[in-house]
Amino acid sequence: MAYYTIQPLFPLGEILCSPGVESLGIDFITLLRRHQTGDWGDLCDDDRAANQLALETDEAILSQYRVTSPTGVDETVSVMTESDRSMTILLLSGEPVESPMITDF
Repeated sequence: MAYYTIQPLFPLGEILCSPGVESLGIDFITLLRRHQTGDWGDLCDDDRAANQLALETDEAILSQYRVTSPTGVDETVSVMTESDRSMTILLLSGEPVESPMITDF
């Protein structure tokens, strides 16, 4: 059996999670790994291409993932890494960035 290691494409910086994402009770660490290794989730082709370019030009990177919570709630989680790679934020779609963020997981 072969094992492969997928290398991160960029640093995540400080990780902030919104109360909405935290309340879902999902494994958001898996979403962060997908985001950091270039699995952008449920994005259109144009947004995927923009992320590829952002890797080269140090622009912000966005991923979106459809998830189902353990209680059966379907949501879309957005994962955004700042252009300077100092911070990555996990939010529910439509949740304001100004929400208080959780840093202790």
